[in-house]
Amino acid sequence: MSRILVNPEFVEQLKEYGHVNVNDCFNCGNCTAVCPLSEGETAFPRKMVRLAQIGAAKELAARPELWICHYCGECSDTCPRQADPGEFMAAARRKAIAEYEPTGLASLMFRNSWVAVLVTVVLAAVLGAFLVSLHPEESPPWLFSLVAYETIHIVGVGALLGFVILGAIAFTRYFTRMIAVYGGWKKLTSPSARVWQATKMLIQDILTMPLHGKCDTDRDPPRPWTSQPRWSHWAIMWGFFLLLTATTLDFLLIYLAGTNFYLPARLSGTVGGALMLWGVIATIRERARAAQEPYQKSVLADWWLLIMLLLLTVTGFWLEIAVTFHWKQAFNDWALLFHTAVAMEFILLTPMTKFAHALYRPAALWVYHLKQAEGTANGTA
Repeated sequence: MSRILVNPEFVEQLKEYGHVNVNDCFNCGNCTAVCPLSEGETAFPRKMVRLAQIGAAKELAARPELWICHYCGECSDTCPRQADPGEFMAAARRKAIAEYEPTGLASLMFRNSWVAVLVTVVLAAVLGAFLVSLHPEESPPWLFSLVAYETIHIVGVGALLGFVILGAIAFTRYFTRMIAVYGGWKKLTSPSARVWQATKMLIQDILTMPLHGKCDTDRDPPRPWTSQPRWSHWAIMWGFFLLLTATTLDFLLIYLAGTNFYLPARLSGTVGGALMLWGVIATIRERARAAQEPYQKSVLADWWLLIMLLLLTVTGFWLEIAVTFHWKQAFNDWALLFHTAVAMEFILLTPMTKFAHALYRPAALWVYHLKQAEGTANGTA
């Protein structure tokens, strides 16, 4: 059994990442009783709250349950002490992202809004200048009078490589620690039937989000589907995937193969953009209304993700319209530069923003299903 280091100051540290009030919790277990996803050994958020109260920071950040939670708000709605366990789980996820990112920049961005804005603006400027430097003959003459072409190119390439490496390090640190909490690699890969079962369940999660659906359908009265986070989240996820597919097809068919076969990329991009736009607007509407528990305590990290996605989608549709109708305005060149720089920045800042859950949650769901399969095999679930 691994040792757990106790840190009485941890809850105060956690408050820098969100609205945390778990010291008022007296472990009545009501949150676990009402949580639609708490079953078997997956007793959260009560177990997670207890880890925070004793200051078991590393154990808390490595628990897959942290990412299984979809923040339906049932636990916070029914907490007799107003300890707000749902918001605690959201803050703990931000803290975990910051912990696994090795430079400390994620921590600064989560805890200080002005740092997040500054990093966003500076990185966008660096990436935009880098993109311009790829075609110096078509670039505005004033740019290279300010900064040498070679400098812009080196800084741009360095930023790309650096953030990719940081993302790989962050995910590796998270996954290896989560596996250690689970029981190690040997337990992870044996027996193979259980691994295959967990993989199939993860694919189902990605396709239809059934766990997220439990958070909506178990509510009384049920929310209309247009207000259910499951479907807006589903639309954003698949919209992003289809847009990424469109970009990949463009690169393969147009840039590498040198063809003029635009249809697959155009179709994927249009459908993906429509899904993304609906999902983002629906989520922004719910956060602005703040009528539901998950949206009542939105922080900059929540809005940053939505604004970046909205910018990507709107500029992407503008460029598609411009290409379709052969608009030749100079504004379209700047729109393309802006769109590409924001897209690159969005991906590169993944390990430092809320979007990191796109990596951490699937890994956590896989381990969660492994535990469920193990419990079924042992007759305990």
